[in-house]
Amino acid sequence: MAPAKKPSVWFSKVFVDSTLLKGFGSDVHEHDRVRAVDAMRRNVLGEDLPSERFAKEFWYEYPDKKIRKVPDFAMIGGYWVVSNEMKQVLEQFDLGKTTFYPTKLYEHDRKTEVAGTHYCINFAEVKDSFLPEHSPEVKKPYDSVDYYNLEAWMEEGLVAVSGDTFGGVDLWLEKNLRQALFFSDRLVSALKKAKLTRRLSLRKCTVVDG
Repeated sequence: MAPAKKPSVWFSKVFVDSTLLKGFGSDVHEHDRVRAVDAMRRNVLGEDLPSERFAKEFWYEYPDKKIRKVPDFAMIGGYWVVSNEMKQVLEQFDLGKTTFYPTKLYEHDRKTEVAGTHYCINFAEVKDSFLPEHSPEVKKPYDSVDYYNLEAWMEEGLVAVSGDTFGGVDLWLEKNLRQALFFSDRLVSALKKAKLTRRLSLRKCTVVDG
């Protein structure tokens, strides 16, 4: 009998994909720019934030263009937003404290809704399994900081994590690696089945046992 195939761990390059950044204004940013930017920063560090830190309404910034639809996972006006289809798949798995907050997307007129149902996502789970000593291509942005950055060019196998990461939640950030989002193998399988992985830029990690 062939040995059982080991599950994979996946990293996503969504945070460094500029094509997922969509130009929208928001109610939070309009009323308190400093507080809005602070919430955006805290979110991608994995902080558990209340609903009032997220936008309830977004509107497209460009009056001479229409945006009929946005990707299922996109940065909208500085916040990460998912479609209802994406949310439904994610919710079938262990997300821990990660939460979805309803929001509305409008065209520039602030009246015409963009197609679909959307949610801001608050990333609130962090693991400590990234192994920089096994990820030589992943560098610190500055020698003086204690974290590393994922770059857009990084491909399969360049990010190494410990086998300990198999336990716990299925969607998470890493304590010492910025600009990367991680998915369990079973979650990726479900997203593939639902045909929702096209814009996630998923790559397999190297998993180091022991």
